[in-house]
Amino acid sequence: MIILLIASGSCVAFSLIAEFGFNLIPCFLCSIQRGVHLALFGTSALFLISKKKFLGTLCMILLAAGFFVALYHTLVQLGVLQENCRHTRRITDLASYQAALRALPCKEAWKMFSFPISALNAALTAGLFLFTFFKRKQL
Repeated sequence: MIILLIASGSCVAFSLIAEFGFNLIPCFLCSIQRGVHLALFGTSALFLISKKKFLGTLCMILLAAGFFVALYHTLVQLGVLQENCRHTRRITDLASYQAALRALPCKEAWKMFSFPISALNAALTAGLFLFTFFKRKQL
């Protein structure tokens, strides 16, 4: 579970550095993927503290959910699936309106060396899921 803690924490840190350090605005699906990693970070930390088996199961559920969101996002970015992303933030003032205007369509989300970051996230979450699945007896 320490691997899950480090990996999910690194993903959140990377996304926050990209957003606030390099001014890259995340799309809606990027934000969902960040939320999954935040939940995974907290759940794996709680598991390490309490050793409750249901938290290990919850980590696996979060990994599976993260994989499917990342896979969907990748397929949208590659043009295999049609983009159905909608902006869901509430507009309450000028700053939130400006943020809504800057929000990226999910098809144009972050890439590294012309490779969608969401694909890397899909591979990471799939690998972590398999690792956790095969190590679950030892947890």
